[in-house]
Amino acid sequence: MLNGRLRDGAADYEARLNLPTFQPSRSYSRPVWDGRVEPGWTLLIHADRGHGDAIQFIRYARPLRAQGMRVVFHGPEGLLDLFRVSDLVDDLSGLDGSPPAHDVQIPIMSLIHRMGTDLDSVPAAVPYLRAPDAAARRWADRLAGLPGLKAGLVWHGSVAFPYHRQRSPGFEAVLPLTGVPGVTAVLLQVGHGRPDLERLRPLGPVLDLGMELRDFADTAAAIQALDIVISPCTAVAHLAGALGKPVAVLLDQGAEWRWMFGRTDSPWYPTARLYRQSVFGDWSEPVERLRRDLAAMTAT
Repeated sequence: MLNGRLRDGAADYEARLNLPTFQPSRSYSRPVWDGRVEPGWTLLIHADRGHGDAIQFIRYARPLRAQGMRVVFHGPEGLLDLFRVSDLVDDLSGLDGSPPAHDVQIPIMSLIHRMGTDLDSVPAAVPYLRAPDAAARRWADRLAGLPGLKAGLVWHGSVAFPYHRQRSPGFEAVLPLTGVPGVTAVLLQVGHGRPDLERLRPLGPVLDLGMELRDFADTAAAIQALDIVISPCTAVAHLAGALGKPVAVLLDQGAEWRWMFGRTDSPWYPTARLYRQSVFGDWSEPVERLRRDLAAMTAT
């Protein structure tokens, strides 16, 4: 999959379901969907791992509904309002409750295999998510007066995954991005990573929204009011891509299969540009390239 052989790799990737780490947090009694489209059937897509995984692969719901299937979702509470307003599924519920009624079910990351996706058939149309209208208006008004290019900034991903130290640059590494003339950095960092702000000062004008963002619908609304989003491999990077917003993704040398080898673009997100480490653990080179690109954007 790193080499772009998605169809073969996705078939092999199903073996993950035999590993304890990838076992769903709850069992589903209905049969696993085999990929056959049956108009009138209800397919349950369930997601109990990363929010970014759910955001990336919920894109398959829309083409399945277009082919006559009813699609329902069972996943994290923080995504429900966003998915509901985006009109992606027919029904949805949080993991704390029972799933919607269904005929067949599938883990969300198995859709790439069951849909037979290859590099030339990735469903890449964006945006497929949108923010609630009221939240979008509120954040547009809030951010309208910011000077210059408005760049959302995230520097740390979830610590639920063992490689978070490898993929998260930290605020110190991205500090140069807060001092680009003509750019206002809008800090979207929530949770882990926020303590960095207690010991490090931004180099230029910033607006910190991290304590105000309530869920992914709220974050989506703020992103829609920005010019670009900067993030490592986090749910926010996926969210910006799914919203069709320009997104600069900072990637470590061991970046996941979804970002492939050596590419500066993404077949999954047409508006994404990838900034990869050249030296393991060294963020200075990709951050400097991104800093120069931001400066060039303000000069046009």
